[in-house]
Amino acid sequence: MHNIDGAPQPQNTNKKNDNNSTSMEQCIILLEPSLKIFQSTCMKNDKAKHKKSKKTKSKSQHNNNKQVQQEVDDENIMNNEEIDDDEVPPQIIRVARFFPQRWLPTKRALLRPPPSLLDDNDGAPPNVEVSLQYRLRLAKACVKKGLVAAAEYETLRRSIDIGIVGKKRKSNNEDGDDESKRYKTTEGEDCSLQERVKLSLMRLPTDAVVPERSANAWRYVREMILECCKHWEKKEDSKAEEEQGESLDALTPSQVADWALTSWTALLMSQGMDSATSIEKQLVILLTDRSTANNPTLALAEAIKCRINDLLSPEIISTLNGINLYSLGKLLASFEVDDDAETHIILSVCKCSIKGVGLEQLARLLAVYTSCISSKASMNESANLLKDGNNTTVMNTKSKSTVKDLEGRLRVKLDGKELLESIPNSTSARANSFLNAVLCATAHLIEDS
Repeated sequence: MHNIDGAPQPQNTNKKNDNNSTSMEQCIILLEPSLKIFQSTCMKNDKAKHKKSKKTKSKSQHNNNKQVQQEVDDENIMNNEEIDDDEVPPQIIRVARFFPQRWLPTKRALLRPPPSLLDDNDGAPPNVEVSLQYRLRLAKACVKKGLVAAAEYETLRRSIDIGIVGKKRKSNNEDGDDESKRYKTTEGEDCSLQERVKLSLMRLPTDAVVPERSANAWRYVREMILECCKHWEKKEDSKAEEEQGESLDALTPSQVADWALTSWTALLMSQGMDSATSIEKQLVILLTDRSTANNPTLALAEAIKCRINDLLSPEIISTLNGINLYSLGKLLASFEVDDDAETHIILSVCKCSIKGVGLEQLARLLAVYTSCISSKASMNESANLLKDGNNTTVMNTKSKSTVKDLEGRLRVKLDGKELLESIPNSTSARANSFLNAVLCATAHLIEDS
């Protein structure tokens, strides 16, 4: 077994050390010593900063010189920025690096939703966590060290905001309202699954460029996607929609597919157009794996399939800009199964030929697709030569995925039985003519580049 960043996971047969089987009380016990140390350190630092701030304020009151006043203001700004420079206790860093089986439940306690700020149904007083603000500060410090994903920290902060809003609404309304009750859990107020998965996907592009955060950011995205797929499976099996919250019912595979494709485009922009990072490869595999055997993400892959077909439809393809076409072209070129990617292309050619639109967009899409496939084939060929002991630099390697080769594969698909069943017979000749025009335009784009 390997984790996200490729490091081997220790084989642990003891269920008590499993993150899922450890109770929240046990997790809190593991976190409590480190949290107390962190809280004590923060209180000392805050007290020292408060004294320093009072001195600078007194200095500004007794000095009317504008230049000195500006220096004091700049110093205050620096002091405010230093408030965010909390240090993670060494105990937590050691546990995270050398004892992952203990770090998982510790992190679970760190990121748990805050206790409910609302009164219980039996009239008992609300639970209050005294060290909540320090737990939030510790989570933020862990983000900077790469121990916690930024989206996980944002989720915790959002949970605290929800709890505060719920408390205010409860004070104004004796029975409370549906909005505050919607987030109520056994542990307190928590963000809905819809918010968490969207936040994880939207934060992935910015966290992926930071080496310390990239592994945790991708792990959290994968956890959220798998949680969504489990939710959809339970919903299909039980058919008990009334037992699910309103926010969960609103979460559909098509919605997550839109967020995932947006995250993919932003990831390409943040990493660079010619990038080929491990996160990109793993994200593509997760989104495009359409195998039916033991595939937990099949529902999302089918939604991605439908969304790609929609984007390449005659009604939408003419509205796509260069970034959209590049993103789609590289996504199709990154498919593990080339046949699935080229099925999207030929289906779009057939539909666009009927209405006579999308020639320019399809040509640009195929140019990106062919270039990415050629680059990947050249890299594989170079790696094979080096593996065989040939250190000669490979220059101007002829790729197997030229426009002519792509034309042959697309024509085979165009004459296939599956495609003929999905399109009218009268469009076959028109589709062939339209495909010729698209391939000619693609060849000119590649030659000019």
